[in-house]
Amino acid sequence: MERMRQVAIEIFSRREKKYLITKQQYDMVVEQMSPYKRFDKFLIQIRLCKR
Repeated sequence: MERMRQVAIEIFSRREKKYLITKQQYDMVVEQMSPYKRFDKFLIQIRLCKR
């Protein structure tokens, strides 16, 4: 049981690196990532609620 817990912690642990970038850099990153993005049910619901 302890081993399963440890595996779950390893699988779900993540590290984040945050950077300060300019608006121009942000726009470039978003443009480059756009072919790989897809909308899911959750995001569509959020957008509908914001209207």
